[in-house]
Amino acid sequence: MTHVSTYASIIFISLFFSPITRFFSVFTHYLSRKYEFEADAFSLKTYAEPETLIRALKRLSVDNLSNITPHRFKVLLDYTHPPVLERIRAIRESQHG
Repeated sequence: MTHVSTYASIIFISLFFSPITRFFSVFTHYLSRKYEFEADAFSLKTYAEPETLIRALKRLSVDNLSNITPHRFKVLLDYTHPPVLERIRAIRESQHG
């Protein structure tokens, strides 16, 4: 290129950093999902109504048309919250364990 274009530079930088941000997002999404489980546990500890939390999660899932059984790889790459069924299973396990 004979002239440096600002617009071409922006496109080049976005193409260059896209794989890098995808790589780091796997770790940040993992932490976010971990903190969601911790938030659910805190809610159960303070409110002590697991069935109410489960009903709320189911209602949010229906209202948002969320996928309740996403592929594990999709969860790894894109989900900042655990799938609803995993959260419900964790809530029920905490009741019994």
